[in-house]
Amino acid sequence: MNRTARLVVAGLVLATTLASGCSSAESADGGATGTGGRAPAAASSAGAVFEGSDAEYDAAILDCLAGRGWPAVTTDGAATFPGSEGDPEGFDRAFAACQRELGTPAPPDYSDAQFAAMYEFQVGTRECLIGLGYPISEPPTVQQWTDSYRASLSNGQPPWLPWFELTAPAPGVEEQCPQAPRDGWPAYFAAQGVDG
Repeated sequence: MNRTARLVVAGLVLATTLASGCSSAESADGGATGTGGRAPAAASSAGAVFEGSDAEYDAAILDCLAGRGWPAVTTDGAATFPGSEGDPEGFDRAFAACQRELGTPAPPDYSDAQFAAMYEFQVGTRECLIGLGYPISEPPTVQQWTDSYRASLSNGQPPWLPWFELTAPAPGVEEQCPQAPRDGWPAYFAAQGVDG
């Protein structure tokens, strides 16, 4: 298994190898993969914040990685980087260089109620994955999860997320057990009646 962690931007997840060595999903061909809403990213060394929309960041980071020899294959909103499992350090260097060049997206500013809704979504995703036969650890408490998510915005260490425990999900699992709401967290919050 390679050292990977997902970086989620807008509706696209870039599975990226980070020096922290967190585990993540891999595609059937062994490249890093993922899909979903927004999750914390490790800050660029300069601490610069990308000034632009999520869609603009998606395009910019993919272009930057392609320019450094890591073209993405995108399928159903997921970016896969074939070959990343064979050279995780090279991918680390390319991604870090892109973050230094572009900055990172501004972290979201969620309320306690929004964090609780996000937590419940992840617990539901866990139950779905267990129903499909994937072993997923027990979730932390909602307060532990919220605290770890908030800390992740500055330290780059992701909170507990069920999908980070998968090593080789079968095709179609993302459709059945999404990592994040398909229309993004703001639309999910509105549909759930959760205010900011």
